[in-house]
Amino acid sequence: MNRFIHDTTDATPAQPRVPAPSPAVARAAAASCCDYQVLWPSPRAVRDRELKTAIRDVYEANYSCYGVRKMWKAINREYADRFGNIARCTVERLMRQLGIDGVRRRRKRPKTASARAEECPEDLVEREFTAEGPNCLWVADITYIPTQRGLAGDESYA
Repeated sequence: MNRFIHDTTDATPAQPRVPAPSPAVARAAAASCCDYQVLWPSPRAVRDRELKTAIRDVYEANYSCYGVRKMWKAINREYADRFGNIARCTVERLMRQLGIDGVRRRRKRPKTASARAEECPEDLVEREFTAEGPNCLWVADITYIPTQRGLAGDESYA
């Protein structure tokens, strides 16, 4: 809308900024429309521009891995004399505008890696899992099992 108003105005300031569709319709006064192209930037916009350069400097100085919380603390620590206290939501908003995001580190769960075929122990039961009586054949998929006599699977257990 502002571009339309700006493009349709003439050099004379007495003309209305918004052209009326017909003479019978009420016309807008020239003083009631703001021409945003000639206004100065707001103090917030000026401060945001300076803060963005500071945020980018701190982000690059810290190996591009600071998130919002660490960035907020670092900015308040290093630039407190220049900007005063900066709100966390301000740092978050400016980081979002800059496209800066901290590194996300998730806990990695240990994964079971299967051993190669040559590293696997020999199949002593030859896949025959029937026993003559109780406690004659122990089969487990875990290498070491604690028992009363020691660890099952240990070389010295026999």
